[in-house]
Amino acid sequence: MLYKVLVTILAPIFRLLYRIKVTGIEQMPDGAAVVCCNHTSLLDPVLLALGLGARIPLCFMAKKELFQNRLFGGFLRAVHAFPVDRGNVELATIRHSIGLLKDGKKLGIFPEGRRILPDEEVDGTEGVKTGVAMIAMRANAPIVPVYLTRRKRMFSKHSIIIGKPIMPEKREGGTAENYQRIATEAFQAILDLGDGT
Repeated sequence: MLYKVLVTILAPIFRLLYRIKVTGIEQMPDGAAVVCCNHTSLLDPVLLALGLGARIPLCFMAKKELFQNRLFGGFLRAVHAFPVDRGNVELATIRHSIGLLKDGKKLGIFPEGRRILPDEEVDGTEGVKTGVAMIAMRANAPIVPVYLTRRKRMFSKHSIIIGKPIMPEKREGGTAENYQRIATEAFQAILDLGDGT
């Protein structure tokens, strides 16, 4: 409830301040999906959630350090975020992620595992985490690539571009090599979406 209330209140404000334009919303499937987005700013989950709106709620992984403050951690949990140890992802986190998807929810993931500053080079092959592929395959859920404008400036145009869902096939096998290939393919799809911006 808190998520929907906040998004409903804040979306018009942020759409004005950051001039958010969403394209490809028709590509977003109903039900479960791993929404996979590039990551350059702390604003990314906020802009993505507000851009998609209250009718497409996202559950986000967030670094566990953000939950150390009990009050702020409680707020994050109330808006569907849950902690992850970026250096050592626990089995419980993976199971929780798969459970959310099997319940028909959408999981927001930044596959780079950290913020990549706008001036940093990104080639789509280095540093992409394989968890996005493993979670999607085990939950039998599509990966939806989403590109978000890399440089965030107030009153500048910001694009959220939603691409065609990628469905990992279980017959491909749950090997490290396949997970890496699928994750890299998904991230390259994100970069391709941004080529026209």
